[in-house]
Amino acid sequence: MKKLLLMCMMAFGVGASAQIVVSQSFEGTSLPTGWTSFSNAALSTTTGTSYGASAGTPCAGTKGVYKNLYSSVPSWYLVYSSTASNGAAMTYSFKYLAKAYDSSVPVSGSVAADYSVDGGTTWTTILSPVTLTTAVNGSIPCTTVSGTIPAGTIATGANFKLRFSSLYTSPGDYYMGFDDVQLAQATSTPPNCTTISSPANAATGISVTPTISWAIATGGASSYIVNLGTTPGGTNIMNNVDVGNVTSYAIPTGTPLSYSTQYYITIIPKNVNGNATGCTETSFTTLAMPCPSVSAPSVSATGVSTLPTFVWTAVAGATGYKISLGTTSGGTDVLNALDLGNVTSYTLSSALNPNTIYYYTITAYNASTNSGTACTVRSFTTTAAALPANDSCNGAISLTVNPDLLCGSVTAGNTLGASLSMAATPCFGNPDDDVWYSFVATETSHVVSLSNIVSTGTSTTTDMYFQVLSGACGSLTSVVCSDPESANVSGLTPGQTYYVRVYTYSGAGYNASFNICVGTNPPPPANDNCSSPVSITPGSSFDQNSIIGTTDGATLTSDATATTSCQTNRYADTWYSVVVPPSGTITIETKSVSGSSVSDTVLGVYTGSCGTLTSVGCDDDSSSDGNFSLVNLTSANGITAGQTLLIGVWNYSSSTSGQFKVSAYDSSLLATNEVKEAKKLIAAYPNPFYDVLNISDVTKVKNVLVSDFSGKLVKTIANPTSALQLGELKQGLYLVTLEMKDGSKQTIKTIKK
Repeated sequence: MKKLLLMCMMAFGVGASAQIVVSQSFEGTSLPTGWTSFSNAALSTTTGTSYGASAGTPCAGTKGVYKNLYSSVPSWYLVYSSTASNGAAMTYSFKYLAKAYDSSVPVSGSVAADYSVDGGTTWTTILSPVTLTTAVNGSIPCTTVSGTIPAGTIATGANFKLRFSSLYTSPGDYYMGFDDVQLAQATSTPPNCTTISSPANAATGISVTPTISWAIATGGASSYIVNLGTTPGGTNIMNNVDVGNVTSYAIPTGTPLSYSTQYYITIIPKNVNGNATGCTETSFTTLAMPCPSVSAPSVSATGVSTLPTFVWTAVAGATGYKISLGTTSGGTDVLNALDLGNVTSYTLSSALNPNTIYYYTITAYNASTNSGTACTVRSFTTTAAALPANDSCNGAISLTVNPDLLCGSVTAGNTLGASLSMAATPCFGNPDDDVWYSFVATETSHVVSLSNIVSTGTSTTTDMYFQVLSGACGSLTSVVCSDPESANVSGLTPGQTYYVRVYTYSGAGYNASFNICVGTNPPPPANDNCSSPVSITPGSSFDQNSIIGTTDGATLTSDATATTSCQTNRYADTWYSVVVPPSGTITIETKSVSGSSVSDTVLGVYTGSCGTLTSVGCDDDSSSDGNFSLVNLTSANGITAGQTLLIGVWNYSSSTSGQFKVSAYDSSLLATNEVKEAKKLIAAYPNPFYDVLNISDVTKVKNVLVSDFSGKLVKTIANPTSALQLGELKQGLYLVTLEMKDGSKQTIKTIKK
């Protein structure tokens, strides 16, 4: 920090210890003592100045003095005056700079400097006029001018003036600035002592990181020495530390002073001739170690958990904290000055009594002192209702992860009596009744859902909220926030434990019971992609050869050519194929499956190959079955008999997946095919079956393909015998496709008991 050092500002006739010394970087908001600003060369009319960086980057410190020169303010004279000369030679140095007012104007003008030893009657040039010009929006950086005025030129006690002159020329409009002015006359003696202004002598309660301030010393000080100790004349803290040509010094926060300690300080000015002597020592006493600022539990808080977490801010210099807790003010019957170590939070390990007032105090300490008995006794009241065992993260109840989305295993819960564990951020709602669960991920994604929600509080609600978190209790990271009672949680790490915090969305008085389930998304069906469609055999009606598809586990296609112009709102899809019958016409339709959550589909029909598909049909809601889809195609749509069509079926909703029916049919197939099929259809029996499914005529069958209800191929039997061994299959509906030796296919629906 640079400040004005004006030494020996005394009248003419003082002794040889007087001299002119200036070190000025104009860091204030007004001109320092000895400086005046004028608008005319005769120095008869004063004018204002500004301080900052408008004239360009300051040459020293963070500010410079400047003025805007333009046609209405064509000149500026900045003058320093002193009568403190000792007749010795004077070295001088200063810097000027300029910057265009804005991007539309240039710098255009001049700068000069001179001095007077007779109060301004005559002047001697030290900087002849320098022309200042730039392009539009230009600037002139700090330019240094320096030199020496010979000894005897400025007589002892002379009326000395230093003048900086700035003149505008058209078309200029710019900021003219001056900075880092240094004037120094030689002296043959050390400077005089200074006086300490802060801390005041014998002051108490001083910060352990105080800023020590003092006055500018007379006699030409070039820097200051600081001695600081804990005994009179002591230097065990700072021993002859030269802090530079400044008038303050701040004790670093990294090395604070000790609390409740008396310190002794001496400031000694110095210059090339030596140190000031006989300078007065002062003292001050630091404050006692302060008490921690406690943020939780808040003063007189109610409904506090019986396993509360105490939170406070660190105290500078403290190496540890102690807590006392009791059932009376100042009492220690629960905890008696328990040493917590150097932490800023503590959670009780044993539950307190419900609906009870507790009093506590937290104090700080280090090796030499502590907060003492002055710290505030605070109180809180525990929650009235018995807390659930899983009221906090540490008591989280472990959940069973279901292998599917059927939620065969659920866990019942209730927020009644629960208390706030932590703030809602980054989630929403009022978690004043949160309860905790945990689960170990088995896949990279799981579905967490709440069901059977019943209001149990004094106010009615069934609006629940939950948050999934990773990490360990006390250092958790939010993964998912969900206001809907079900959410797919992705990006999980198998084998890692995750926590679920459940609460009612509203505040006090709102509670609810519920069932919580962690489900596992099924794997994608075999026909999840366009490249692996399930073949549909055309029938004469929807029901003749309809098959059951599913979007459980399906993903949204990445094929950019699989467009659906009829509806762009679409999600998980599965794929099918069909050969156009001889009539050249075909109808493709989707319908509902009883019990399925899918109630709306989007249907797209294409020619071509995956990646280069051409849409020939699209529909959202034309089926007679609710919001399902139907497409009628003829040669007018660009299809021909014998052509293979690719069919994509999408979920309309992102939150529902499940089964649906899909079929391709044409009434023209009724007359010819049904007669032929009746002759060559092969029977499968018994149906339902247990372990063995018999085929009535295996001589015509080349391969048997067994698929589950989603279309996923689960078994292939080449060159089958009449008795198919299917004992390893799980119970359920299966599609048994017979691939005939003549190239035809027959699909039979069967049920495995």
